[in-house]
Amino acid sequence: MMNYRNNIANYLFIFRRWNYLTQSDCGDMIGHTFQQWQKYESGRNEMKASKLLECAAEFKSKGKIFDLHAVINLSPAQYLEKLGTEHNYPPLYHIIRKKLSLDNASVSSSNEGIK
Repeated sequence: MMNYRNNIANYLFIFRRWNYLTQSDCGDMIGHTFQQWQKYESGRNEMKASKLLECAAEFKSKGKIFDLHAVINLSPAQYLEKLGTEHNYPPLYHIIRKKLSLDNASVSSSNEGIK
């Protein structure tokens, strides 16, 4: 069974880092402290769907990347690969990949996720 809490946590990390935001920036955007954002991002606390939608709206209103379609349809590894392809694999791609321990994982082009 898929661990949605960890997937959401990984997505929050990807979205924050890809947009060059701090945990404080993200917490402020949704009316929380950086500590609460840190708990969401680490998977210690689960972000409710309503808060995830609010978060997506706040990111988008500020011109930031937050792709809910990807959250629903792709694994974090697949989405990061998509971002890398679209942006010519910037150094940030490799930093995020290493942080999420994806260096040794292969990414399927279908919806199979990490093999």
